[in-house]
Amino acid sequence: MAEETNVTGQGSCGSCGGPGGSSCGGRFWIVLVLLIAVGAIVYWQVSNKSTAPMSDAPDAAGAATEVPWGHDYDAALAKAKEAGKPILIAFHATWCPPCREMKAKTYKNASVVAKAESFVPVYVDIDEKKALSDQFEIRGIPHYVIVSPQGQEVERFGGSMAPHKFIAGLDRALGKVKAAGA
Repeated sequence: MAEETNVTGQGSCGSCGGPGGSSCGGRFWIVLVLLIAVGAIVYWQVSNKSTAPMSDAPDAAGAATEVPWGHDYDAALAKAKEAGKPILIAFHATWCPPCREMKAKTYKNASVVAKAESFVPVYVDIDEKKALSDQFEIRGIPHYVIVSPQGQEVERFGGSMAPHKFIAGLDRALGKVKAAGA
Protein backbone atom coordinates (compact mmCIF):
# COMPACT_ATOMS: atom_id res chain seq x y z
CA MET A 1 0.00 0.00 0.00
CA ALA A 2 1.43 3.37 -1.01
CA GLU A 3 1.86 6.08 1.58
CA GLU A 4 -0.29 9.19 1.15
CA THR A 5 1.51 12.44 0.47
CA ASN A 6 0.24 15.70 1.89
CA VAL A 7 0.70 19.22 0.57
CA THR A 8 4.23 19.53 1.95
CA GLY A 9 5.29 16.31 0.30
CA GLN A 10 5.61 14.40 3.57
CA GLY A 11 3.80 11.14 4.32
CA SER A 12 0.67 11.35 6.39
CA CYS A 13 -1.22 8.95 8.55
CA GLY A 14 -4.55 7.83 7.20
CA SER A 15 -6.13 7.77 10.68
CA CYS A 16 -4.91 11.01 12.27
CA GLY A 17 -3.65 13.08 9.35
CA GLY A 18 -0.31 13.66 11.06
CA PRO A 19 3.12 12.79 9.70
CA GLY A 20 4.36 9.26 10.04
CA GLY A 21 2.45 7.06 7.68
CA SER A 22 0.81 3.77 8.62
CA SER A 23 3.05 3.13 11.64
CA CYS A 24 1.45 6.10 13.42
CA GLY A 25 -1.71 4.08 14.17
CA GLY A 26 0.41 1.29 15.70
CA ARG A 27 2.21 3.73 17.98
CA PHE A 28 -1.13 5.22 19.02
CA TRP A 29 -2.42 1.86 20.24
CA ILE A 30 0.81 1.03 22.05
CA VAL A 31 0.73 4.37 23.89
CA LEU A 32 -2.97 3.92 24.69
CA VAL A 33 -2.42 0.42 26.12
CA LEU A 34 0.54 1.64 28.20
CA LEU A 35 -1.50 4.55 29.60
CA ILE A 36 -4.35 2.21 30.54
CA ALA A 37 -1.90 -0.21 32.19
CA VAL A 38 -0.25 2.55 34.22
CA GLY A 39 -3.66 3.89 35.23
CA ALA A 40 -4.77 0.43 36.35
CA ILE A 41 -1.61 -0.08 38.43
CA VAL A 42 -1.99 3.31 40.13
CA TYR A 43 -5.69 2.64 40.83
CA TRP A 44 -4.92 -0.82 42.26
CA GLN A 45 -2.22 0.53 44.58
CA VAL A 46 -4.34 3.40 45.83
CA SER A 47 -7.44 1.25 46.37
CA ASN A 48 -5.38 -1.48 48.06
CA LYS A 49 -3.99 0.96 50.59
CA SER A 50 -7.34 2.53 51.35
CA THR A 51 -9.18 -0.77 51.86
CA ALA A 52 -6.52 -2.53 53.95
CA PRO A 53 -7.79 -3.07 57.50
CA MET A 54 -6.38 -0.26 59.59
CA SER A 55 -6.29 -2.57 62.59
CA ASP A 56 -3.46 -4.57 61.00
CA ALA A 57 -1.06 -1.63 61.08
CA PRO A 58 1.36 -1.34 64.00
CA ASP A 59 0.69 1.55 66.36
CA ALA A 60 2.52 4.63 65.17
CA ALA A 61 0.92 7.12 67.55
CA GLY A 62 3.19 6.21 70.44
CA ALA A 63 0.48 5.16 72.92
CA ALA A 64 1.00 1.65 74.30
CA THR A 65 3.45 -0.03 71.99
CA GLU A 66 2.98 -3.66 72.98
CA VAL A 67 0.75 -5.92 75.01
CA PRO A 68 2.00 -5.59 78.62
CA TRP A 69 2.98 -9.23 79.12
CA GLY A 70 3.65 -10.71 82.52
CA HIS A 71 5.73 -13.89 82.79
CA ASP A 72 4.42 -15.52 85.98
CA TYR A 73 1.22 -17.56 85.61
CA ASP A 74 0.56 -17.85 89.36
CA ALA A 75 0.86 -14.07 89.82
CA ALA A 76 -1.43 -13.58 86.78
CA LEU A 77 -4.03 -15.93 88.29
CA ALA A 78 -4.02 -13.95 91.55
CA LYS A 79 -4.30 -10.66 89.63
CA ALA A 80 -7.12 -12.09 87.47
CA LYS A 81 -9.13 -13.10 90.55
CA GLU A 82 -8.63 -9.66 92.08
CA ALA A 83 -9.46 -7.74 88.87
CA GLY A 84 -12.19 -10.09 87.64
CA LYS A 85 -10.47 -10.42 84.26
CA PRO A 86 -9.64 -13.57 82.30
CA ILE A 87 -6.02 -14.53 81.67
CA LEU A 88 -4.56 -14.54 78.15
CA ILE A 89 -1.67 -17.01 78.06
CA ALA A 90 0.54 -16.83 74.98
CA PHE A 91 2.73 -19.92 74.68
CA HIS A 92 5.82 -19.30 72.56
CA ALA A 93 9.53 -20.06 72.13
CA THR A 94 12.45 -17.85 71.18
CA TRP A 95 13.38 -20.16 68.29
CA CYS A 96 9.85 -20.06 66.76
CA PRO A 97 9.59 -17.83 63.62
CA PRO A 98 5.76 -17.43 63.79
CA CYS A 99 6.08 -16.49 67.47
CA ARG A 100 8.65 -13.81 66.59
CA GLU A 101 6.33 -12.54 63.84
CA MET A 102 3.45 -12.23 66.31
CA LYS A 103 5.69 -10.37 68.76
CA ALA A 104 6.98 -8.01 66.05
CA LYS A 105 3.62 -7.22 64.47
CA THR A 106 0.42 -8.38 66.13
CA TYR A 107 1.28 -7.72 69.79
CA LYS A 108 2.36 -4.17 68.84
CA ASN A 109 -0.87 -3.36 67.04
CA ALA A 110 -2.86 -0.57 68.74
CA SER A 111 -6.17 -2.46 68.51
CA VAL A 112 -4.61 -5.62 69.98
CA VAL A 113 -3.01 -3.62 72.81
CA ALA A 114 -6.40 -2.04 73.56
CA LYS A 115 -8.20 -5.42 73.50
CA ALA A 116 -5.54 -6.94 75.79
CA GLU A 117 -6.63 -4.50 78.51
CA SER A 118 -9.62 -6.83 79.03
CA PHE A 119 -7.20 -9.61 80.07
CA VAL A 120 -4.30 -10.33 82.37
CA PRO A 121 -1.71 -11.23 79.69
CA VAL A 122 1.04 -13.79 80.37
CA TYR A 123 3.83 -14.65 77.92
CA VAL A 124 5.08 -18.20 78.56
CA ASP A 125 8.23 -19.63 76.98
CA ILE A 126 7.56 -23.37 76.56
CA ASP A 127 11.25 -24.19 77.00
CA GLU A 128 11.45 -22.32 80.32
CA LYS A 129 8.02 -23.33 81.70
CA LYS A 130 7.67 -26.90 80.47
CA ALA A 131 5.41 -27.95 83.37
CA LEU A 132 2.89 -25.20 82.54
CA SER A 133 3.05 -26.12 78.84
CA ASP A 134 2.38 -29.74 79.77
CA GLN A 135 -0.46 -28.73 82.13
CA PHE A 136 -2.22 -26.99 79.23
CA GLU A 137 -1.22 -29.74 76.75
CA ILE A 138 0.45 -27.36 74.32
CA ARG A 139 1.42 -29.22 71.15
CA GLY A 140 2.17 -26.34 68.78
CA ILE A 141 3.18 -22.71 69.03
CA PRO A 142 2.29 -19.95 69.07
CA HIS A 143 -0.74 -21.05 71.06
CA TYR A 144 -3.18 -19.03 73.16
CA VAL A 145 -5.20 -20.22 76.13
CA ILE A 146 -7.80 -18.06 77.82
CA VAL A 147 -8.45 -18.90 81.47
CA SER A 148 -11.34 -17.51 83.55
CA PRO A 149 -10.57 -15.55 86.72
CA GLN A 150 -11.48 -18.76 88.60
CA GLY A 151 -8.74 -20.68 86.76
CA GLN A 152 -10.91 -22.64 84.28
CA GLU A 153 -9.87 -22.89 80.65
CA VAL A 154 -12.42 -21.08 78.46
CA GLU A 155 -10.92 -20.94 74.97
CA ARG A 156 -7.83 -21.83 73.00
CA PHE A 157 -6.59 -21.06 69.54
CA GLY A 158 -3.25 -21.11 67.83
CA GLY A 159 -1.02 -20.04 65.02
CA SER A 160 0.41 -16.84 63.69
CA MET A 161 -2.34 -14.46 62.62
CA ALA A 162 -3.11 -10.93 61.60
CA PRO A 163 -4.28 -8.56 64.34
CA HIS A 164 -7.94 -8.63 63.30
CA LYS A 165 -8.01 -12.44 63.50
CA PHE A 166 -6.24 -12.42 66.87
CA ILE A 167 -8.79 -9.90 68.17
CA ALA A 168 -11.62 -12.12 66.86
CA GLY A 169 -10.24 -15.01 68.96
CA LEU A 170 -10.03 -12.75 72.03
CA ASP A 171 -13.59 -11.50 71.46
CA ARG A 172 -14.83 -15.09 71.17
CA ALA A 173 -13.12 -15.90 74.46
CA LEU A 174 -14.58 -12.85 76.21
CA GLY A 175 -18.04 -13.91 75.04
CA LYS A 176 -17.55 -17.35 76.56
CA VAL A 177 -16.28 -15.86 79.83
CA LYS A 178 -19.37 -13.63 80.04
CA ALA A 179 -21.70 -16.50 79.13
CA ALA A 180 -20.16 -18.60 81.93
CA GLY A 181 -20.85 -15.76 84.35
CA ALA A 182 -17.24 -15.08 85.24
